[in-house]
Amino acid sequence: MIAQKPTRRQVLRGLSLLPLVTTPVFLGCAKSGSERCSDPAMLGRGEEQMRETRGYEEQSGNLNEQCVNCAFFRSGEHSNCGDCDILGGTVNQQGYCNSWAGK
Repeated sequence: MIAQKPTRRQVLRGLSLLPLVTTPVFLGCAKSGSERCSDPAMLGRGEEQMRETRGYEEQSGNLNEQCVNCAFFRSGEHSNCGDCDILGGTVNQQGYCNSWAGK
């Protein structure tokens, strides 16, 4: 029994369905990691400069020094986000900045 090669139309039809299949997978991967709590494009220039000056990172390299353990952090409505008194906005609880101070 000889296998038939797919026609061009069959290949194109299969490729057109690829985004429908892969999008839920990629969205699931994005949510499973650290959640981005604020859109950098939506930050004001002052907020952006403050984050740059303070060296804010969405993910701390040190598990002991995360925003959730900082004296300036207040838990928010979302599971992985909260408010920072120093940065004046929403931050990731797993984040870090140079102004971190233990509770």
